[in-house]
Amino acid sequence: MDLKKSQKNKIINDVFKGDSNSEWSILIYDQSTAKIMTNLFTQSELITHNIVLSQRIEEKREKADFPVVYFVLCTKENLKIINQEYDQNQYNSFRVCSLNTNIDLNPNIPFKIIFMNYVALEDKVFLSSIPDIYSVANTLNLNFYVEFTLKSLEFECKKLDESFGEERNGKILIFDRSLDLFTPLGHFFTFQAFLNDIYENKVGDQGGGGEGRGDDQGRGEGGNSGNGQGNDNPPNTNNPPPSNSYPPLNNPPILFPTSYMDSRLWKEIRYAHLGELNDIFKTYAHDVSVNMKKLESDIDTKELMKMVLSAPETLKMNEMLKKFFELAGECYEAFENISSFIEKEQIILTGFDKLKNKSKLGFNDLLEIFGKQNVEHSDKLRLYHLFRFSGYEFKSEEKRKLKEFGFKDEELITIKNDFIYFKPLKYNYKYDYDVSRYEPTVSVILREYLVKNKKLIEIFKLKRESSQLKSLRKSYLLSVKPEINKKKIYIVYIRGGVTYPEIASIQKLTELLGTEILIGSDKIIRPGSS
Repeated sequence: MDLKKSQKNKIINDVFKGDSNSEWSILIYDQSTAKIMTNLFTQSELITHNIVLSQRIEEKREKADFPVVYFVLCTKENLKIINQEYDQNQYNSFRVCSLNTNIDLNPNIPFKIIFMNYVALEDKVFLSSIPDIYSVANTLNLNFYVEFTLKSLEFECKKLDESFGEERNGKILIFDRSLDLFTPLGHFFTFQAFLNDIYENKVGDQGGGGEGRGDDQGRGEGGNSGNGQGNDNPPNTNNPPPSNSYPPLNNPPILFPTSYMDSRLWKEIRYAHLGELNDIFKTYAHDVSVNMKKLESDIDTKELMKMVLSAPETLKMNEMLKKFFELAGECYEAFENISSFIEKEQIILTGFDKLKNKSKLGFNDLLEIFGKQNVEHSDKLRLYHLFRFSGYEFKSEEKRKLKEFGFKDEELITIKNDFIYFKPLKYNYKYDYDVSRYEPTVSVILREYLVKNKKLIEIFKLKRESSQLKSLRKSYLLSVKPEINKKKIYIVYIRGGVTYPEIASIQKLTELLGTEILIGSDKIIRPGSS
């Protein structure tokens, strides 16, 4: 299952093509839909879908003898512009595809709601608010059971649950960021996670939440209105949840061409540990080398034609290998720079040393780390907060001592109620690398719950499951037909932000469970923003 591909196809079929019989169209979009499309289309690609021109709705635009399709959020401002352009015959025909209900659109303009108020960041990762998880389900044409882990989530989860029909295909598990305060601060050494970690200081936090941004005018219930045209066949249109926000910002560091993200190589290395990368690179480099040598040797015409046709793909793979190998080199260098304190960080995270003996650091241990020349201030700050969350209360004189190591007053929380204690789950962690002993809490909970039906924390259910959706214990122990596994789709959503280490750890579970897991949140948390 590829959420990016599904969302892209939905835009092509429902927005670009729609009900129009015209060969060419003009596309008008706004801030909200730009965030959605940026991750899916290049500007040059739009022409292949008969989009002759694409423009922002707030731009000054000339009259054109083409049909127009507006792909926007129906705010009062946008509706005013659309109605004016219709009255002025700006284009020769009009269509509006909206992420939400329109409130004052000219009734003569064909209108359709597109349930798509989310950003497909990766093939199995999306950003949205909790109500807009419905849009993800609608894209996949699936209904879900809804479960949650905090009572404060109950109201939103009930609204979401009411939007689904009786036949349920999978399960949505909604967590809160308070579930795990350690993971956003610790160092993790899977490739994508560490890449984003080391580039954080260069690009800053560019994630964003989905709630409370932009104009809240003109965002009613997310059901059909206007002419009632094109209800998009949602699972249940009686009571879809409100779409009351712009999709979250989606600007991760751009470290390589976005087309690489769809490659087999990237999908194989993104969740791989740094210790595994060289073996993967060697395999791909060998394949490229074999193909290049074949081109240099005497081969028959038929084989030569095959090689010529595959040459562009081979060259692209060669370029990707060079780029990813270069980025891996930066990761190895960055790891060397922080290796002096990683063991002590793991002790804070797990409470054990690498010999599995109970261990605890004191204030002097922290000062010893801070005294090392190659420790960046951002890492000092992360260790300081890890110390706080692990239960250490800094005394006034200790905070004064920290200022000698470059800490500012605003970085040393001084209010009375600044004590936050996070107690990680007691669990027998299994790991392949001493520097990666701590496992994100969410993956520990999911593995125990989905495989063994064992709840490590309280999980609230809104609707009793039918016999259609069973515990995954059987699929874990027995061989299960692929078509049965397809019914077991899970969406894991973390309110308050998800980290790349959590994404990697959850996706590793898919192999164990033999199922599909999509991961969502209202933002991506990077270490510098946590």
